[in-house]
Amino acid sequence: YLFTFPHHPIFSGTCNSWKGISKYYTDMEMPSHENALDRVFLIGHRFDVIGYPLKKDSPYWQYVRDLIALRQRIKADLYESSFRDNLGTGPVPEKVEAKVFRHDRARSLTVTIVDRRQHKAEMTLTLNEATLNVEGMRRGTLYTFDGKELDVPVTRDGDELCLMVPKRSHNAAAVIVRQ
Repeated sequence: YLFTFPHHPIFSGTCNSWKGISKYYTDMEMPSHENALDRVFLIGHRFDVIGYPLKKDSPYWQYVRDLIALRQRIKADLYESSFRDNLGTGPVPEKVEAKVFRHDRARSLTVTIVDRRQHKAEMTLTLNEATLNVEGMRRGTLYTFDGKELDVPVTRDGDELCLMVPKRSHNAAAVIVRQ
């Protein structure tokens, strides 16, 4: 659906049920609401969240607020982009998922990341400019769950962009690569 109608907003989350997340994370005995919302972030859907009774100071609601704040920081590029799934992306470490979104006017690539590793070490992420039909991408910025923006070194090997994604402390993050 996302490939055919890239600009139709799709709402997903925990409202109708979040238990389907176990189909994606078979290695987890009991995936959480937070895991479900990380998946929504990863694939670029809009958040559909419910909680009753609402406890504004609960850790879950703080997680929701922080994840939505991360989305707000990348949405200008993300919402002007089309979901490309993992087309043009190289291998990632085990328990790491990365999805790429190509800006409709080829101005940027947005990569959403969910890193479920216990120790989130620096990692290399490769993107193929030819496959993604972009050129001249030079600058990378990592947007972290805890509100930081860090430079991401970008090197080139032919059509391959190599991004050195810094160590992070939370599961969800995003990298935007621009010309």
